[in-house]
Amino acid sequence: MREQTRKSNFTHRLIFTHEFEDGWKAADLEHEVKQRFKTHAAPYKDFKDGWSETLTIDELPHLQQLVYDYLTNQPDEANMWVSPKDVFDDDTFKLHTHFYGINKPEFFCIDDDSPDLMDEYFNSLLDAA
Repeated sequence: MREQTRKSNFTHRLIFTHEFEDGWKAADLEHEVKQRFKTHAAPYKDFKDGWSETLTIDELPHLQQLVYDYLTNQPDEANMWVSPKDVFDDDTFKLHTHFYGINKPEFFCIDDDSPDLMDEYFNSLLDAA
């Protein structure tokens, strides 16, 4: 958080912290956040370091729920976490991933290597409003 604070005009405040014994679990949880929330809430030009992990403030209680679910049901290996809210369909043998966020993701995914595309998209939404 110190790194983002130094490079940002936003006010940052630590709300929750947890230290994992296994470092891969922190990366795994970050991956789950990106999969289960609509991220990129802050414009890239305003938050270049860490912008892909930003959420709107109204997502905070849902993020806290995801973190709680992860901490109380930790996986044994990376990329294998199943939320207690995920639903397995016995007929199709598919796991339906629970989307924690209230803001639904868009129909496309922008590569983190091309942040200007996401910024252009958000600017076009603002121009249209």
